[in-house]
Amino acid sequence: MAQNFTVNYDINVLSQDAVTAINSFAQATKKLNQAMQPFRKLNTSISNMQNNLTKLNTKTYTVKLETSKAVNNVDKLIGRYLASVLIGHDDSV
Repeated sequence: MAQNFTVNYDINVLSQDAVTAINSFAQATKKLNQAMQPFRKLNTSISNMQNNLTKLNTKTYTVKLETSKAVNNVDKLIGRYLASVLIGHDDSV
């Protein structure tokens, strides 16, 4: 035969340790997030620089140096020097 009983009981939950642990975890993650901010900015800067360098590498550059004036001046100096050596005195140097 089944019997029915009435039971009264009180449950005391000690939740303060859990609340403290959760708050500590939240503070730790907040500090980690703050510590990560400079690294995120650095990562963004490096990525931007890498993208810019990649753009530079896709272009072809042509450098043209005009040396004819310099060559003419050197030729004149050599001519003057040779002329002064042949004449016997060096007043151009």
